Amino acid sequence: MSQMVVVGGGLAAQRFIETYRREGGKDPITLISAEQERPYDRPPLSKASLGDSSLSTHFRSEDWYRDNNVELILGDEAISLASDSKHLTLASGRTQSYDRLLIATGGQARMIPGFDRFENSHTLRNADDSRRLSAALQPGTKIAIIGAGFIGLEVASTAVSLGAIPTVVEAEPIPLRGLLGEQLGEWLADWHRNQGVEVICGVGVSEVLGEGRAEAIQLADGTRIELDELLVAVGAKPSVDWLDGSGLAIDGGILCAADGRTEIDGVWAAGDAASPWSATDNQHRRAEHWEAAAAQGRAAARSVLGLDHKAGPLTSFWSDMHGVRLQHFGHPGEADRIAIDGDLQSSDFEAIWFSGETPVAALAVGRPRSLPKLRKLFTETATNTPT
Repeated sequence: MSQMVVVGGGLAAQRFIETYRREGGKDPITLISAEQERPYDRPPLSKASLGDSSLSTHFRSEDWYRDNNVELILGDEAISLASDSKHLTLASGRTQSYDRLLIATGGQARMIPGFDRFENSHTLRNADDSRRLSAALQPGTKIAIIGAGFIGLEVASTAVSLGAIPTVVEAEPIPLRGLLGEQLGEWLADWHRNQGVEVICGVGVSEVLGEGRAEAIQLADGTRIELDELLVAVGAKPSVDWLDGSGLAIDGGILCAADGRTEIDGVWAAGDAASPWSATDNQHRRAEHWEAAAAQGRAAARSVLGLDHKAGPLTSFWSDMHGVRLQHFGHPGEADRIAIDGDLQSSDFEAIWFSGETPVAALAVGRPRSLPKLRKLFTETATNTPT
């Protein structure tokens, strides 16, 4: 039988394995992950798991992998790929051959140079990060968060619920303006302020003060913010450095077809490490969101099995903040106007972005039951669009 190898232990890897087995794939599977944990869900790391570090978010039990003929190699990182001889070298020195390979190594948190020298400096990307940060977030803890993206704002929301005192610093004048636009970006910042989060926008951090432990951050305008803990939440980069010399085409992620197939025979890519081709955009596009990783994992499994590629769902993601769910899909950057239904002040509204008369994105805040209606709007638009 052929050997199917999966590198990475996240959502894309898990959905690949599940789909491969469900669609009839019989070959033995070896999963290699740098983490000691078997595959687990990551969104709770900045939310539920951060408030309760004992919460398990594993996708499947250990028995499930054994019953489905999946060997787990945990705590051993892939450090090189020799695609000509079809083998991997691991950090332990072990080599692993393959006939077909899925690369789903995800991403790693970006760190501002020099900010990691402090013992109370954090990033948040994996379960160990979440457990360490959870232990630090005690009532009264002052935490400075650099970056007002989703991770930074979700941690700020959780910190408030735990009795900690968060301050978020964002260099851009409006949080997530590229995604939400000015009006909703300003609403987002004000909403967090009203919930007890200090949000400072339009100014960067010039230095971290302290020896051994960070004691304060100095902003570019001279403001000094005292802290007990420091979180750097300035985004992530794909974990692809280990593929240098492999022959794979990499440009902000592993370039691949919509079904994950790369230009190297027998190698597929999925998840945050991948940059699939988008026929809609006529370019390769990375999508660092949960639903995209799941869809890419499923698509790659079908491709490996020679099955037809099913079109992925509309780009979407969600976030939970201050007890409210935010659900978003589409690409608002293509829009020229926005229509809002509901009350921004009470965090109960829907927003639809339009390009001309065509809806291109939508956001539901505090309205989870609106999603089927909003998705139908996009489905009908796609159905009625001339080809």
